[in-house]
Amino acid sequence: MMTDQTSRPAPPLDMSEYRAELADLQLTEEQETEILEILWNMMGFFACTGFEVDVCGLIFDEFNEASASAAGNDKLTSSPDMESASKPDGGRA
Repeated sequence: MMTDQTSRPAPPLDMSEYRAELADLQLTEEQETEILEILWNMMGFFACTGFEVDVCGLIFDEFNEASASAAGNDKLTSSPDMESASKPDGGRA
């Protein structure tokens, strides 16, 4: 769930730190400013999303539910195959 981004101001963009990275593109100063502002906003969005979205939940919720259902309770369990595979000798005695 996204929250109101106005509650947290973005760090200031110091374009002078990044203009040299764009020198090979032969852009006008106006074009450099535009691309830096766009990239800065994109990075800010991804940073905010990284703190606000439960990425692990998105990835593992379905797995956790399937594992719990297979075990017949709400605790995750490992199979004997997984336990032996995690041993250094591959589970062989």
